[in-house]
Amino acid sequence: MTTQRVLFSIAAAFGMVAAAALSQQLLYEKLVVPRLSGLSAVPLVWWLGLALPVLVVALALGWVAKSWFESFTAAGLAAVGLQTYVHWAAASGRHGLQKSLAVEGPLCHWTVGVPAMFLLLSLPIVLA
Repeated sequence: MTTQRVLFSIAAAFGMVAAAALSQQLLYEKLVVPRLSGLSAVPLVWWLGLALPVLVVALALGWVAKSWFESFTAAGLAAVGLQTYVHWAAASGRHGLQKSLAVEGPLCHWTVGVPAMFLLLSLPIVLA
């Protein structure tokens, strides 16, 4: 794998983490949280909308990647990056993450969460 492709995998992982941060901080905190007082449950369409930025970036990665290895490398790096972001967000008290495994069960957050996130990110990459 050339240096250029390694940089691509790292940039793709950062892109997925940035998409998740955008989804959490802009979409969830600014659009969903203010409307929670009038809802008994958040509609499924809203959750899908919140997941859309990460899914779009993962699909784009699958289209642009030149090999399975770099796709899965980017997904693995993104899984660690997303778990790190969720841990930071939960520890800093961001909306919706106060009861997170990152705070209440950090061992499970890292040992189960990273592989689960890797599988979730690998699915749209493989489908592309």
